[in-house]
Amino acid sequence: MATTTTAIFDALQELLESEFEEFKWRLSDGVDSDITSIPRGKLQKANRHEVVDIMVQQYGTSNAGTNAVKALRRIKQNERAKKLEKNLLHVYSMDSGGAGAGAAVAGASSVSYHGIQCTVFVSSDVIITIVHHAVLEIKTLRVNMVEHLH
Repeated sequence: MATTTTAIFDALQELLESEFEEFKWRLSDGVDSDITSIPRGKLQKANRHEVVDIMVQQYGTSNAGTNAVKALRRIKQNERAKKLEKNLLHVYSMDSGGAGAGAAVAGASSVSYHGIQCTVFVSSDVIITIVHHAVLEIKTLRVNMVEHLH
């Protein structure tokens, strides 16, 4: 069974060494303005397994996945970021047992739509709706997600 840490590790395995070094630099420089960076000394000689462990220690399990996606995008690894996001969604939906998955996923909300309980997972530019173990809808959006949720 896949886990958040194995999904992140698998994504990092696909990076060339120079890309992996850039990924680590992005984590130490700051993935995003509102995300605490990881000290360069912790990452300097870290291998892929160690980087995943450091990310989980720094951000927590679900946020490590979200931040890995953001870091991949920042280093222009957009296809790998999309693949990781898809793999993380699968992990989150399997861990949660379907509806109500929001409790286990950062950025997720539980909502009712026409009497159907749904979990909406929001990450960067993707909205994913989960209802009873099924991914019903994936829409890539190039707009500010916060505006759409309010």
